[in-house]
Amino acid sequence: MIPLLRGHYRVTKVLSDEGGFGRTYLAEDIDKLNELCVVKQLAPKVQGTYALKKAVELFKEEAKRLQELGKHPQIPTLLAYFEQENYMYLVQEFIDGQNLLKQLQQQKTYSETEIRELLLDLLSVLKFIHERGVIHRDTKPQNIMHSQSDGKLVLIDFGASKQLIPFHFLSDSSSTPPNLPLVRGGAVGGGVHPYQPFRETANCNSTE
Repeated sequence: MIPLLRGHYRVTKVLSDEGGFGRTYLAEDIDKLNELCVVKQLAPKVQGTYALKKAVELFKEEAKRLQELGKHPQIPTLLAYFEQENYMYLVQEFIDGQNLLKQLQQQKTYSETEIRELLLDLLSVLKFIHERGVIHRDTKPQNIMHSQSDGKLVLIDFGASKQLIPFHFLSDSSSTPPNLPLVRGGAVGGGVHPYQPFRETANCNSTE
């Protein structure tokens, strides 16, 4: 890993290692008073031209998804997407907090009221992305961060997300959306992607 990416992102810590596909790092933006951010590096060790092309394509799709959806306060903002020394990088907003899995492990149980509040908070984010024709496809406690700054839930890791309806069909009532593929077993149309999205570790967006 290059110490300084794009001339101003300084990597400080490995957050998760995805083996054959890449790594996720904690970094500082030296141009913004060392503001923390998360850097995802795509370095696929896959064999074959098709598999490599698909991995790059899906990594780019994740960046696009963050760019489109990151305007919502409960979705990380895309800060940069670039290639450097034959590696692809995606830089996103750092969420200071714990994910729900770690909170559950520490707290053991949630009350009925707490569960209701969590679901209502999360449903507003899901409603936002569904209205834009996107399904997350990996909504689980590890991918839901509890922000320390405002107590809100933040949905992370859009590596498995899928755009089912082009956005222009949703914004133009005169358009007729195309036939949608069936969704089975977490995959669209029963297909299996050669690229597995980055899996955030329990502390992927936390310095703890």
